[in-house]
Amino acid sequence: MVTTSSPPSSAAGVRRCACILIGQAPGCSVSFFQVSGANPNLKPAKGKTYNVGVITDVGPFSASVDYWLIDKDDAITQPTITSALQNGLFARDPTGRLLVFTNLQNVAQSKNEGIDHDVRLRIPSTLIGNVTIRNAGTYYIKQRTREVGGEWAEFNGTYALPRYRNVFSIGTEWQTWEATLINRYTNGFTDTPNPWTASDPSLVEGVRRVGAFSEWDISAAFTGFKNTRIGGGVINIFDTTPPLSLTNGTNNQYEQVGFAPLYTARGRFFHIEASYSFK
Repeated sequence: MVTTSSPPSSAAGVRRCACILIGQAPGCSVSFFQVSGANPNLKPAKGKTYNVGVITDVGPFSASVDYWLIDKDDAITQPTITSALQNGLFARDPTGRLLVFTNLQNVAQSKNEGIDHDVRLRIPSTLIGNVTIRNAGTYYIKQRTREVGGEWAEFNGTYALPRYRNVFSIGTEWQTWEATLINRYTNGFTDTPNPWTASDPSLVEGVRRVGAFSEWDISAAFTGFKNTRIGGGVINIFDTTPPLSLTNGTNNQYEQVGFAPLYTARGRFFHIEASYSFK
């Protein structure tokens, strides 16, 4: 497996690569070798992050809202044969074979944009202790990528990239006891890894959708022994099955079949833990 990046191409190589792009047109039949895998000549990706927000803290109530934008250049991706040729990622090896480099390359750009929110309400000295209610989430406005010079592809709301995620919790502290009830919510998405693009919106229009998913967890802990914490809980209290996805049944790049890798296959499970602090 060849892992080096491509040296400058010759004029003959350009003509041959043009034949590959054209396809099986008369006089354009040409053989080539596709290079895949790692690339020791990769450069670090470069990015800029912008953030602006508002924070308030009034008595028992606090809240924050943040807008963020991450703009990344020289991102690492594995180009297709077509994009590799268009970006000049081809060469000849010492034996004269034509190589097209689809191994990892610094040819991508990405722009992610969203809003984070976090709201808390603290209610002290209730019948069940000092209670904290919290709701935090992220709404993605854009999740776009492209190869340099190409068309922006919008992945927001496509397979395993939901537009919205949220965590709601109610916790209490009473003397030497702590307890928390948590709900984790994930918005639905299209059941295809294909992106939204201006040139071909049909890739995601009218396709099957994966439904939203909501999971409840509960945990408790006892801290009555010196320097010791004993706790446990239940993850996925109601043993809720994640929504069905068909994408990973036909695409071998995903590690589990039946639902997106956002979710775990283990269902409801129990856990216990104990820790001791040496002071």
